[in-house]
Amino acid sequence: MRRPASFVFFCASAWISEYIDRAQSGTTDSRVEFRRMIADSDKHTFEDVLVYQLDRCARNRYDSAINKAKLKKNGVRVLAVFENISDDSDGIMVQGVLKSMAEYYLAELSQKIRRGLNINAEKSLSNESNPGLGYRVDAERRFHVDPGQPSFGRYSRCTPEERL
Repeated sequence: MRRPASFVFFCASAWISEYIDRAQSGTTDSRVEFRRMIADSDKHTFEDVLVYQLDRCARNRYDSAINKAKLKKNGVRVLAVFENISDDSDGIMVQGVLKSMAEYYLAELSQKIRRGLNINAEKSLSNESNPGLGYRVDAERRFHVDPGQPSFGRYSRCTPEERL
């Protein structure tokens, strides 16, 4: 069973629990289930955390290092199903590269999204959100005044005479 966004905990070979952060970004570690997993590791009820990929723990190196240190202090290992990484010196380097790549990917994706939003704004195109009261969006994503809606909020491009 594949659960890319879940954390599965087991002790020896017995499953203990699942903590699932559905539809939540791994950008930060301020997710309810993730925080509960870190807190439960203090109780020493499990020895290993099984994740789909290491970037589910955090997508920046600082949060990843802090949380991995907390788990290690509590005697918990993080095992990735998709990434078979050893515990030796080579594994440390591979984990560092993977964490850096995840952080880079997130920053690059954010930059591309902002660029796309800005380009759409310059072309007066909708970003598929609510166009605002008094406007509608056509099939080509262009804004038009909606005569069936109230007129307030449309004064930004009107002369004072047109507002009356």
